[in-house]
Amino acid sequence: MQEQVKHQTLAGYIVKVGSVGAAVLAMPLRAKIVHSGSAYLNPPLGNLDQFVVPFSIAVVAIWGMFPWLIERRKTAGIAALGSGVVFLVAFGAYFVFVSHYIVRIDVPDKAILVSIGSERTPWAQKTFGDKSDVVMLKERGQSEEDIRMLWTDRSIMHARAELLGSFLAIGAAFMFTVGSFVRISALRHTKV
Repeated sequence: MQEQVKHQTLAGYIVKVGSVGAAVLAMPLRAKIVHSGSAYLNPPLGNLDQFVVPFSIAVVAIWGMFPWLIERRKTAGIAALGSGVVFLVAFGAYFVFVSHYIVRIDVPDKAILVSIGSERTPWAQKTFGDKSDVVMLKERGQSEEDIRMLWTDRSIMHARAELLGSFLAIGAAFMFTVGSFVRISALRHTKV
């Protein structure tokens, strides 16, 4: 009997956490399809873009399932509080990284978002001097090849790692927090 209750509770947990996860993960997909200002929800990562959404879904889904392993409400409450703090810190870090590494280029009928590095190549320093990042991208181009001519590979990789890491930390912490609250609710209603 207890095993049946536990199975029903796990199924309910998966449905609740899964629906919240699906709603959250739909935002980056929408940003990729619509190409609007909401593209900030999913950082532009150049050649890595095609892998980001599936990888994000996997990471976030896994983190959403971890709270199911928690056996006590108090532990689940502490986990929810801790992951809520991680969410806020990751959100702040993501905001800082976006402001440093994402550049918006306004072109007729749309805006293009690209991620850049923090260190210019010697060629870019010599050619463009103190011109802004936007001016350099408008004059040179916004393709991945153009970006790699303007910023060093190492600084681009570093910037994109920070963007992706903070993006995934936001999703994982959010789903862990939601999962913890769902687990608290499940533990409150069952005597397993």
